Amino acid sequence: APPEPEPVTELGDFKVTSMGEEYAYADNVLTITGPTPVTISMADGVTQTTADSIFVADGVSADITLDGVKIDQSGGGAAFQIADGSGGDVNVTLIGNNGLKSGIDCAGLQKTGGSDSGTLRIQGSGALEAVGGEGAGGAEDDGYIGAPGIGAQKLDVCANIVIAGNPQLTVTGGYPECGLGGEKGMCHSLEVSGGTINGSASVGNGDFTMTGGTINGDITSVQSNFTMTGGTINGTLTASTLGEVYLNGGEIVSDRN
Repeated sequence: APPEPEPVTELGDFKVTSMGEEYAYADNVLTITGPTPVTISMADGVTQTTADSIFVADGVSADITLDGVKIDQSGGGAAFQIADGSGGDVNVTLIGNNGLKSGIDCAGLQKTGGSDSGTLRIQGSGALEAVGGEGAGGAEDDGYIGAPGIGAQKLDVCANIVIAGNPQLTVTGGYPECGLGGEKGMCHSLEVSGGTINGSASVGNGDFTMTGGTINGDITSVQSNFTMTGGTINGTLTASTLGEVYLNGGEIVSDRN
């Protein structure tokens, strides 16, 4: 007999497809509460939501596919947030074109936590535009720094972010934050093995490893080890003297400072 089709449920502006029921919807937040794979798309007739957001509960290792999800929370909080400091590993697979835009002080896809937090793995062959929120006042000083497109909330720490497969990412931070990782805040561990990243990336007090893929933007490595064995950087690599740089393959199409 053919396998049973996965149940589909409409919750707010989302459509959820899953063989389990490890999710909940309340107060315009879709919360993932368990490891059963779940696919999230937009409800029938909805192209973008400005009301709803996605949250992965603390300690949950989640397997989430985003299939044409468009969230604009620029007037609110985080569009997609993993619980702060969560030890759960979260896989996000991209299908089609997706967009996550967050509000003041929040990352577009927000993962706040140190080196003991879980791993966020972004994969698949779809596209994601992730836009971090501006700082609270918008002025150009440290009191009003924004958040990255993918990474921690404003001036906080992230770690253990992996880009694999062939996702097409466009990452933009609120002034003057980078697109991926954390420039004013710190990102302790970034790994890129595939896909295309359009935007700047930064790691601090940790390790940046690139074995494949393409980054169209500048890279900053602060007091960190930068290792490149494959892939292409179309931008400038700036590395501090307190870290090591290992170039054993790949290509940097620009200057290194």
